[in-house]
Amino acid sequence: MKLLAVTNISFNMKNSLVKETSFENMSANADRAASMMKLLSNPSRLMILCHLNEGEQTVGALVETVDLSQSAVSQHLAKLREQGIVQSHREGQNIYYKISSTEVHAIIKMLYSLYCR
Repeated sequence: MKLLAVTNISFNMKNSLVKETSFENMSANADRAASMMKLLSNPSRLMILCHLNEGEQTVGALVETVDLSQSAVSQHLAKLREQGIVQSHREGQNIYYKISSTEVHAIIKMLYSLYCR
């Protein structure tokens, strides 16, 4: 989920660089950002992402750290995976999850610095 606005670069009469951001692109990006923030607004998903921001983890490890049932953690991870926020891979019987979105890494890092000190 990329949150970039398209910027048109042009030069004005004095050959100064002028940047114009398309309103349509800003609006579309705002919609995507709002959708992501809605997904992140669930406290349980936010806690899962805080732990995943430290590195990839198994469902079992997340169950121990976020105090939720395995079923609940798996359901939250499924929603995050559907939106491309996390990705998983299997090693033997374990499934490892990690954050795949650079935007979410940045958001979680910022939230951690503001609220978890």
